Amino acid sequence: MKIRPFFIVIAAVAGLLVLIGMQSNAAAGEAMAVQAVEQARVPDLEPPAIQSLRQLSIDGLRGRTFRSSITIEEQLGDANGSSDYSQFYGVPYYNTYMASYQSDGLNVYSRVDIPPTEMPEDGYPVIVFAHGWVGANGAPGYTFNYAASSYYGDMLDAYVKAGYVLLMPGFRGHGTVNGVPADGIEYMHAYDNGSYLSTMFYAIDILNLLGGVDSLNHTDWAAWGAGDVKIDTSRIYLTAHSQGGDAAFTALTVSSSPKLDNHFAAASLWASSIEGRIEQGAFLGPQEWSSDAWTDPAYFPHMPSWWDPAWSTATIEDGLANRKNTMYDTVNTYVADQGNAEPDTNSLVEIMATLDAAKHTQYITAPLDLHYSDMDHYSIPEWNEGIMRKLRMMGGSGNTYLYAGNSHEFRVIDGWSPVGAEAGRDLAIERTIALFNDTQ
Repeated sequence: MKIRPFFIVIAAVAGLLVLIGMQSNAAAGEAMAVQAVEQARVPDLEPPAIQSLRQLSIDGLRGRTFRSSITIEEQLGDANGSSDYSQFYGVPYYNTYMASYQSDGLNVYSRVDIPPTEMPEDGYPVIVFAHGWVGANGAPGYTFNYAASSYYGDMLDAYVKAGYVLLMPGFRGHGTVNGVPADGIEYMHAYDNGSYLSTMFYAIDILNLLGGVDSLNHTDWAAWGAGDVKIDTSRIYLTAHSQGGDAAFTALTVSSSPKLDNHFAAASLWASSIEGRIEQGAFLGPQEWSSDAWTDPAYFPHMPSWWDPAWSTATIEDGLANRKNTMYDTVNTYVADQGNAEPDTNSLVEIMATLDAAKHTQYITAPLDLHYSDMDHYSIPEWNEGIMRKLRMMGGSGNTYLYAGNSHEFRVIDGWSPVGAEAGRDLAIERTIALFNDTQ
């Protein structure tokens, strides 16, 4: 696929130079990143402002630790099937809870489901599921999909009934438990935009949850009506959809660090925009702002069935400029040592590359499966296939699965999907469970 060169050519060249530099001098780069992280911990800024983008770099995150303690706060459903959710998805019923944990000083929430299946001798394996975009307006009321026929209900129900403890982090700013909203909504207002930085903070929330999985073995499960529950911390898996896949890809890349006590054993990412931030902006800006991009071979001819061309009346150049200016404005406003970032000189290209998991596939040691459609502009085939090629070149392993004619949700939509297309959602669920079952 061709992409217009407005600033992506500079990005590609600079990104390549950054990648080569990191690989040839990895030790020095990581040491500098760790030093920057330590310096950035000085509490001289009010959140969500940060001292440096280097504290969010892949090497910077790999140079720090992640820990938390998961505390059960309330029960949503029980093994007697008393909730509407349980009745909708049917037997066997299981216990579902809301829990809290600390993520870099923020009180955030996670859904917790306990399987109805017999517990293995070593304890239940765990699936961490990272959900897609919710947005700052809807985040405080986020229900963690615990509702009949919810967006992710079929998927989550399948994972639990396959014998996995399910942990579904809401991320900072998402959810309200016992009347108390999750901390961190200010991060969403600041970074959930064309800077593509919010997912870096969500990745931190995933990693702190990962660091707290052991604490579930100290929970008084009998007091919560779940009986004997033991967690097998050697079998923690990661799956995600959409924006959650962006965060999960970063978390996966960081989680192999020797500084972490727990690691992901395998990962399955669905419809995720996993390319670099500069590359995402250069593609998604025009794609979402200008209907001209839908007929330009440098872009992608498909948009969701609900997307109205009247929303996209700007030019391709306007789309590029809008996304680029959003990135630079965000960084100039909230990042102390980048207060003079210049769009005209592309001054963020090199530093942004240090945040991109796509440019650090050498750190991915767990098997990785990528699921995507040929009609989803958010997760185009070229990105998924390119990532997998780089991963395999670095000695990693995984599979790519293309679901022809599917929507972003892996469904077939009448009048939009090609005739004969088959929905891939159930098959993607089966493949994800099979990957996790086979990776022990």
